[in-house]
Amino acid sequence: MWSASLALNGILPCGLDGYSFPNHLLEHSLSALYDIPHGEGLAIVMPAWMRWFKEKEPKKVDRFCKKMFKKSGEDGIAAFEAWLKGIGLPTRLEDVGIAATDIPKITANILTSAERSKSYKEYDKKTIEEILRRALR
Repeated sequence: MWSASLALNGILPCGLDGYSFPNHLLEHSLSALYDIPHGEGLAIVMPAWMRWFKEKEPKKVDRFCKKMFKKSGEDGIAAFEAWLKGIGLPTRLEDVGIAATDIPKITANILTSAERSKSYKEYDKKTIEEILRRALR
């Protein structure tokens, strides 16, 4: 319970500048709108976000993939996604019954959180919709 209390409660990033938790930003709307457990929602958005983020910061994504799966790029992301599926988690919006037609509604919900935080300036409507489209199939 102590670990859960400390997780993302604002204490951990004290004194840091430029931090963000974009996967949580994206996932919280899935939990809010569809009653999806947070971990399942993260399993859906993380591979999609990683595919988007590797175009911006390939070294960071490669570092994670190499450390965790001894693979890089798309092969590493695919290995991560396979691991998530292997432990029984959904990895696509369609896996939990969310259709492409819901993306505007999800995006609008995400934007309300993104706009309140200076940490998510790059997550505009176009970017969020692109990441969610990558999570469809």
